[in-house]
Amino acid sequence: MKMRRHLLILLTIFLVSFFIYPCFSDVVYFDNQKVEGRIVEETPTTLVLETIIGKVTIDKSKVVDIRRTRPEDDFLNMGNYYFKQKRYDAAIDYYNRALEANPDFDKAKKALEKIRKIKRQEEMRRQLELERIKKEREKIKEKLEKKIGIAVDKIDSQFKVIHIVENSPSARAGIKLYDRIISIEAACAKDMTFENICGLLMGKPPISLTIEREISLIRKRINYKKRTYVGIGIFLIEGEEEYLVTKVIKGSPADKADMRAQDRIIEIDGRPCKSLSLDEIEELMTDSELTTVNIIIQRNVRIK
Repeated sequence: MKMRRHLLILLTIFLVSFFIYPCFSDVVYFDNQKVEGRIVEETPTTLVLETIIGKVTIDKSKVVDIRRTRPEDDFLNMGNYYFKQKRYDAAIDYYNRALEANPDFDKAKKALEKIRKIKRQEEMRRQLELERIKKEREKIKEKLEKKIGIAVDKIDSQFKVIHIVENSPSARAGIKLYDRIISIEAACAKDMTFENICGLLMGKPPISLTIEREISLIRKRINYKKRTYVGIGIFLIEGEEEYLVTKVIKGSPADKADMRAQDRIIEIDGRPCKSLSLDEIEELMTDSELTTVNIIIQRNVRIK
């Protein structure tokens, strides 16, 4: 019973090895069966084989024959296995190991040259594809500029306006260079492709989008309705996660920076507005005269 169980276990190891990972070095034959692996230990009475499912100990008295292969042949077989799977980096590693075992191993040299040639061809195809995509995108940018007067590109995971045509529909809508596109027709732009963004921008007008803009302002002394204070010249109300501009004082730093009523301030000096109280917002806006405050606004625009 024990003998049958032992043979069953070894037969299972062989079958699993053959179908899952058919790259071995040493083969041990016994009672019309065989086990493939690498002999890692040998005593006068036993053999220890390392297989893909672990180490197996075999009684030498039951062994009929042992076929040993050279380490370089084993590494070559492993390389060929990964080559067939198109896992080229793993294949190269094993071919190099075969050459470390035998620097004159011609089969490993030829295999390396073959795989390197394939990788060079793949790189050439990749470069050609990148060139094709680049040319296609340039054509799309040209069409977009002609239609609505802007060019966009993905920079640091954000779609930004990289060119704007003077007096174009986009310029008249108030879009400026380096504005970030947050959404188009209420669809979030973050996960869109370049082609998706441009396709929506070239849709039938009017086109609704949300832009985001960084603005640096110098706090100045402002006279308004017989009152004088230091600030940038805006009035705000608190929103859900931002502060909404309700009025911009004419001639103020905010007015000169083209801030408008309905702009949403989402960040001040690197601090998200959703974490700031109205008193903290006012304090940040009305600091010392002739000092700089950096804000980020979002604005809904329509390109007609």
